[in-house]
Amino acid sequence: MSSIKAPQRVCWIAGMPRSGTSWLGQIFASHPDTRFKLDPLFSYAFKDSLDAESSGADWRELFANAYSTADEYMDQDFLRRDGLVPTFDKSPDPSWLVIKAVRRHQLIRNLLEIVDDLRVVLLVRDPRAMIASWLQHPREFPDGADPRTEWRSGSCRKTSENEFWGFDDWLWVTKEFEEISSDSPDRAYLLRYEDLLGDTRTAVESLFSWCGLDLDPQTTDFLTAGTVHDSRGWSVFKSPEELRSRSLKLDEDVEASMINEVRMAGLEHFLDPTLSRAQSP
Repeated sequence: MSSIKAPQRVCWIAGMPRSGTSWLGQIFASHPDTRFKLDPLFSYAFKDSLDAESSGADWRELFANAYSTADEYMDQDFLRRDGLVPTFDKSPDPSWLVIKAVRRHQLIRNLLEIVDDLRVVLLVRDPRAMIASWLQHPREFPDGADPRTEWRSGSCRKTSENEFWGFDDWLWVTKEFEEISSDSPDRAYLLRYEDLLGDTRTAVESLFSWCGLDLDPQTTDFLTAGTVHDSRGWSVFKSPEELRSRSLKLDEDVEASMINEVRMAGLEHFLDPTLSRAQSP
């Protein structure tokens, strides 16, 4: 019987949908010593196979299976065929398994307790930009749903307690991420999307150094190639200048509510001061 190979290290990238996790995931994927996978618990192969009651051994088995399993979804073959994500040269047996997850954020704290060598990277984006990106994405925001109610609840996209979409979810997730990174700074890295966008190389160097990864030439090449803008919604090739120049397209009362509640929650440091409002025609 052949044994399943297991990764030496595991990094879990967590963030809300439309917060930049796809881009950050590809930055990790660009390193030859990583094997990048989309959330195995959302794949057909391992869908919903673990939950809050699962043990550390259960999770280690999942990581080993995900690392060793070729899968259309987890390996992003469906995106790679359309040129939405790149193909990278890899070591035969990379040391790192890197998983990107936009669901199940309520499990992260327990995961750190039962998998003692797990690293997590917690990505947070200004909620105004994140929600606006979701509302304007034709393949993410359901046709016929009402943006004036869904911006807060995100209920039109939720199928279970594992889903996080609206502004209220952003408040909970961001507070949870801050507490986790404060409690476990050696194993949980909190990263602002705007810092990653602003000085990408410095942000990546700091993040990789924290993980114990070098800044490989393949990664620096990707950081350069990624600045050629592709307007398709799921493409990771986005120009920083294009992203920075995007105006905020939210109702003024919605934006005002967000700003007020973010400040009341003590999370105003996640508000991007460079974000500008779209001008009325």
